[in-house]
Parts: sequence; C-alpha cells; structure tokens
Amino acid sequence: STWPQAMAVSVTSPSAAREALSAAWRMVDDIWHFSSAGAAGAPEGVVEYRVRRKLLLGAYVASELHMLTDYSAGFQDTWDSVDKRVARVVRLEKDAGNAAALSGVVASSLLRRFTDSRKQ
Repeated sequence: STWPQAMAVSVTSPSAAREALSAAWRMVDDIWHFSSAGAAGAPEGVVEYRVRRKLLLGAYVASELHMLTDYSAGFQDTWDSVDKRVARVVRLEKDAGNAAALSGVVASSLLRRFTDSRKQ
C-alpha cells in the first residue's frame, strides 16, 4: 500500500510537513465551503470559524489514521468511527457554552482516542 508511505513522507522534513499542513487546511476550507452548513452562508465570527476548521481537520486526521489499520469490508469500521466522531462534535457544540472550551474538549478527546488506539 502506498497511502501509509505517502503519509510518512509528509512528515519527514519541515518543508514537506508545511506543505502537507497547508494542503490539509485548503481541503478543510473546501469541505466546509461545499458542505450544507458552509453553502448556507451562515454568518460566523473568527473564533467560530477557527474552531470549526480545527474540529474538521482533527476529525479528518483521526479518520485517516483509523483507516490505516481498518481491514473491515468497505472500511466500515472507519465509517462507524466517523459517524460517532461527528455525533460527538455536534453534541459537544450544543452543550458547550463557549468556543474555546469546545475546542479544548474535542482536541483532548481526539488526542486521547489516538493515544488509546496506539496502545492497542
């Protein structure tokens, strides 16, 4: 498989990592822009934009890492993980009083999930 090797190349040097991160931010912006929420043109402040952008990138990266070890038919385990992650983010967003708290909770949750998966 070349996907894991391609991911490894993106972190082998500072310039490659910078380029990969820049491409990831562009992809996240495109996903948000073409999603139903982004297409609706809902006004949002700078903080909300940055939080949603980081949440989306975190969910994407976590899903990509999950997919690397997913041998289920049609990557069903990864799709289930994505569904749970999105539901968790939506639930947190409804419950959170401010964007900074939401960002911290989701970031620590994603980090915990990644760390736990590495231990298995």
